[in-house]
Amino acid sequence: MIGFFSSVREDIASVLERDPAARSWIEVVLTYPGLHAVWCYRVTHWMWRHDFRFLARFISEFCRFITGIEIHPGAEIGRRLFIDHGMGVVFGETSVVGDDVTIYQGVTLGGTGKQKGKRHPTVGNNVSIGSGAKLLGNIAVGDNCRVGAGSVVLRDVPENSTIVGVPGHIVLRNGRRVVITDPKEISDPMSDVFIRLAAEVHELREQLQQHTDAVLTPEPNLNIDEEWGTVSDGAGI
Repeated sequence: MIGFFSSVREDIASVLERDPAARSWIEVVLTYPGLHAVWCYRVTHWMWRHDFRFLARFISEFCRFITGIEIHPGAEIGRRLFIDHGMGVVFGETSVVGDDVTIYQGVTLGGTGKQKGKRHPTVGNNVSIGSGAKLLGNIAVGDNCRVGAGSVVLRDVPENSTIVGVPGHIVLRNGRRVVITDPKEISDPMSDVFIRLAAEVHELREQLQQHTDAVLTPEPNLNIDEEWGTVSDGAGI
């Protein structure tokens, strides 16, 4: 019980630190459904681990009705999770979320089929997941990553990366921009577009150079009649 109340204090402090709209701890406690969902999860997860699984699911469904956030009691969530706004957020049963994670509305940590075992994402520490992003399947998102709003992530993401798009592709890693040059290594439609565009630009440059050379190069075998100022190609009449 002492650990639970310590966790509650941490959760409140993390909201005050990360959300500029939070004005006081009483406002946070009473008006933040993301916090209510996390606290409800703490209770239902304890029940789940102690085999009160029907009761855990029942209370979880009630919390979902109140907050608009669905966190399966079987999920594993670290400390100081902040769900901002939160409506439509879903955590699957085998989801794993690290410490100091920020999640916005409409995010799904979901599965991709009916397989048993680990089938939901694992999210590292200090990760931010934008509105409407979908992380699907047994994938891992490394520490300090940023997932852009509306992204669909289907593959593992290394730490310190920023990923955007559908399907998600890495655009920043360790603070440096990533340019995808080989679509065989990363199967991504965006890569195909970049490769085709680069090939077309190269072809256009070659055609332009050939046209320029043809215009600037004089035609051969031209004879100039200095007396009359006429030009002929040297062929007989």
